[in-house]
Amino acid sequence: MISPHLPPVVYFSCMPPRDVAIGLLVDGDCVLVALRRPEGPFGGFWEFPGGKVEPGESPRAAVVRELREELGVSVTVVEPLGPFEHTYPSGPFRFHPFICRLTEGEPAPLAGVEVRWQRPDDLDPHRFPAASLRLIEALRARVQPRARVDLPAAATYIRDDRQGD
Repeated sequence: MISPHLPPVVYFSCMPPRDVAIGLLVDGDCVLVALRRPEGPFGGFWEFPGGKVEPGESPRAAVVRELREELGVSVTVVEPLGPFEHTYPSGPFRFHPFICRLTEGEPAPLAGVEVRWQRPDDLDPHRFPAASLRLIEALRARVQPRARVDLPAAATYIRDDRQGD
């Protein structure tokens, strides 16, 4: 029997990490972030779009598929950033982040509540899951800010599922 007093990482030390592909969709000096639905894990947190790598699927193919499913867009993978691991209370994960460019479509929150283009320096790390913190830092180092211009209201897309409210 496993002791309930051991830290969570001990519980998962024999469990293989789940592979997750993450799309860092960059346009100029902004990156696309998505607001998770309030229900479920990390509800109400911002995230970089992506999802589970299916059996037999490469992480690169998974990120292209996930961004199509979650945002309704086609992307080109520009650069892999290299995988890293993080353990949450639900278990270990191996994240495969990719810098991507939009090739077709306008991002829409098909799987979340809202999507927004943000400058990396404007991202609040306290509003993202812990594993995203290293991605925010990587983006801040890679994406060079341009002259500051206010984004138009059309730069934010909100999903409204309310019926007749």
